[in-house]
Amino acid sequence: MNRSPIKKGDKLKIYTDGASRGNPGPAASAFLFVHNDNIIHDECDFNGTATNNTAEYRAIIN
Repeated sequence: MNRSPIKKGDKLKIYTDGASRGNPGPAASAFLFVHNDNIIHDECDFNGTATNNTAEYRAIIN
């Protein structure tokens, strides 16, 4: 990951996703921050048993 400084007015892209196998079923969520086409932070998490909508929501709030 390239950690370029973020300046006021710069754009930061945030990508999120969540999914479950079954509904409900084993679920996971993830997010990443992109600045100047470089991923500057990413995380993923196993959410236990959840619906796909809950996994999507957890990607946003975590």
